Amino acid sequence: MSKIGEFLVIERDSGFGADSVKNIYRIDLKNATNLITNPPTLPEGTTLESLSNAELESSGIEVVGKEIYADLAGLGYTFTDKVEGLAVVDANTVAVINDNDFGETGVPIGLGLLNLTNGLDPSDRDGAINIRPVPVLGMYQPDAIATFTALGETLLITANEGDARDYKGFSEEARVKDLVLDPAKFPNFRELQKDENLGRLKITTANGISNADIFTATLTGNQEVPSVTTTAMGDAVLRLNDAGTALSYNIKLMGIDVGAFFGTPQTEDPGDDLTGLHFHNATSGENGSVVFGILSPTQEDNLEVDYNSDGSVVLTGAWEVS
Repeated sequence: MSKIGEFLVIERDSGFGADSVKNIYRIDLKNATNLITNPPTLPEGTTLESLSNAELESSGIEVVGKEIYADLAGLGYTFTDKVEGLAVVDANTVAVINDNDFGETGVPIGLGLLNLTNGLDPSDRDGAINIRPVPVLGMYQPDAIATFTALGETLLITANEGDARDYKGFSEEARVKDLVLDPAKFPNFRELQKDENLGRLKITTANGISNADIFTATLTGNQEVPSVTTTAMGDAVLRLNDAGTALSYNIKLMGIDVGAFFGTPQTEDPGDDLTGLHFHNATSGENGSVVFGILSPTQEDNLEVDYNSDGSVVLTGAWEVS
């Protein structure tokens, strides 16, 4: 870490293997509210931990910035469910270690040293040189080899293949912004897919594609039955867990005043106020009954609402089998 107010934290699930979630996040306190010097006044009967991001903002609290720093499972640290120790070794290396429950589970203690020197500048449109670790992996594809002698030693040097496999009948190349990223692996996928971040980076689709059941939806007035004319729009990415018991969702809305639902309008026009948000069950093109209410009816216990500077709003949560 190189900046005051930044630190690393581990966020993990209780799974094993390459599909488990074992992420290191970089936390930035720069714009966050200092609760020591600015103690908040919270709604009666609530705590900081019980409030969503939107409710925290309504109380005048700016939450910390958060971005993925390293995907431990993607880097091969997959033998354990309890990654709990984290230390910064130097500017380019972090160390991680696990809790093995006193050896009772048969899981060994594993010390992992992650060298993050292989940073890159993933965007050619941000107007700056910004080399940093990003959550992508390189591929060893030597395309040329040569020998040379230095200090009496004969050494080999290789040059990596620079071209994607792109020919009639097969093409592996795609930009990150054009893919559907697994929200469990990349919870900040909307930020990552911006052009100034990883959006313009070309990657292969031949490897690393998630096996999870992920669905996408485009939200427009044409989806209403009957259809309506509106400038409001949105999109959604939904992920069904392996057990089939929870459907997580990430919904982005534009042209709709979500704040009005919570008593903090974003616009003065009541005509764009959000009045409800829920899932229906019906065949495409038909109306159906509400089966899960995000807002009105409100059946979501862990809804998070994030307001963006462009006026759009992102809502995240999960529809879980009760």
